[in-house]
Amino acid sequence: QIQGQALLERMVSFLEPLVKEVYVSVREDQTRDRLRRRFRLLVDQKANLGPAGGLLAAHGHRPDAAWLVLACDLPFMDGESIRLLVRSRNVGKDATAYRSIDGGLPEPLCAIYEPDTLARFGRQAGADSGLSPRGLLMDADVEYIEPVRDRVLFNVNTPDDLSRIQNEGDVRRIEK
Repeated sequence: QIQGQALLERMVSFLEPLVKEVYVSVREDQTRDRLRRRFRLLVDQKANLGPAGGLLAAHGHRPDAAWLVLACDLPFMDGESIRLLVRSRNVGKDATAYRSIDGGLPEPLCAIYEPDTLARFGRQAGADSGLSPRGLLMDADVEYIEPVRDRVLFNVNTPDDLSRIQNEGDVRRIEK
């Protein structure tokens, strides 16, 4: 939780005014989680694929749609950064994504994927090739945008990561 709100709830609240529908991607074993059940769920159809499973489930649900993908573990993410992503969308490209400040690689979990790009990703899954959303973007024609604030793409993967930013006082700099 950040500022009394679960990170998942926070990310959904940023997305709701910008998209027609918000879905939360989950593994089968997460479908009974009390917090996640409050939202529309997209359940991974293939196990153990991580974020790739969520992308495939999204495309399988609506293959004609572009999908804005946002990780739920970004405590410094804000509404303005997501609005910038939406405004910057280039439908003539394979995807629109933030370029990470660490090495300039595409950030696959704060991006908009066009339908044909996800179809190509699905074909890679069918061929049992290694599935990496970042690899997909690295091989794609991407409209890159730069983060306007430091750490907006910083993610917390463990409770220790969250404790560290809370103890460092970083949580005070989180935008509402």
